[in-house]
Amino acid sequence: MGQHQQLRVGTHAEYQFQSVISRYCQVVPVPRQEDFGEDFVCATLMSTDEMVLQGIRFRVQVKSSLAALTRPIGGWRGGRCDVDRVRWLLGRDQFSVAPDPLLLAVSDPKAGTVDLYLPQHIWEARADAGTPTELVYSSASPPALGRGRRGPYRNFTTKKKIPVATMRRLPPDSGDGRKWTIPLGPPIISLPQGETALTSEVPSWFHRVMREWAKVEQLNRAMANLNIPLAWHYDAWNTNEAPSEDDLLIRAFWSTAPDQNLQQTEDLAHSLLACLVGNYEAQDLRGLARRVRGARDLLHDRVMAAHPARVRG
Repeated sequence: MGQHQQLRVGTHAEYQFQSVISRYCQVVPVPRQEDFGEDFVCATLMSTDEMVLQGIRFRVQVKSSLAALTRPIGGWRGGRCDVDRVRWLLGRDQFSVAPDPLLLAVSDPKAGTVDLYLPQHIWEARADAGTPTELVYSSASPPALGRGRRGPYRNFTTKKKIPVATMRRLPPDSGDGRKWTIPLGPPIISLPQGETALTSEVPSWFHRVMREWAKVEQLNRAMANLNIPLAWHYDAWNTNEAPSEDDLLIRAFWSTAPDQNLQQTEDLAHSLLACLVGNYEAQDLRGLARRVRGARDLLHDRVMAAHPARVRG
């Protein structure tokens, strides 16, 4: 006879997540012995008249409750420093930033629901600081904007100094001594356990929502890999609806992060300005083109002086 073993709450949560999410997208569990930060690899599905095709790929880390999701990451845990988890999330030092979005899922076996969150403001910590010693996701919400929308979330991203006494207990390479609080906001997607009216639209609505969120997340991840201190985020959205471009904001940072790549930043800015000049001229907006051309030429001269092979045309 086999031995009886009580399943962990986290295991129940993962079983439920796979059962619920599989009606909306392709889902592949990561073997437990290889589970180092992500539990599932998923992809949205798109239907045509003849076949179903794979859409947006994303990874998921599953928790059994919002309380488990908002436990601090890094800092002093169990008698040791756990800052490598922060480095992995932010792509610092020997770690790189994976291109596919990493979503956080709360799969509550009691409620029978799965909520998907995207911690988009984590890239502000990546662009504005070195390596935070501790990260914590926050479920706090700003004031309501109407129609279930809230914002601005950028005001709920905070960084505080960790007490000196605590830092003295940590090894020398334990980050910059700051604790970042990353607001999650409402879930971007909420899925019921049973069949509901939502499933009649699967997979089109699920893919449509994920596609808009993935665009911004992939852009943030590309900027992080290039060490360009820019971050995009949505300030307001409705669960199970594609976010609006009107709520998309960009933030620029100019702190002393050790690996900021100013050369790449200048190249990107030059290319974007050149794109604007060309488009303004094509639309006969010559006044705007003339103003932007001055900034483009200034960057062109600077980049060419430092790296003649980097800019052409």
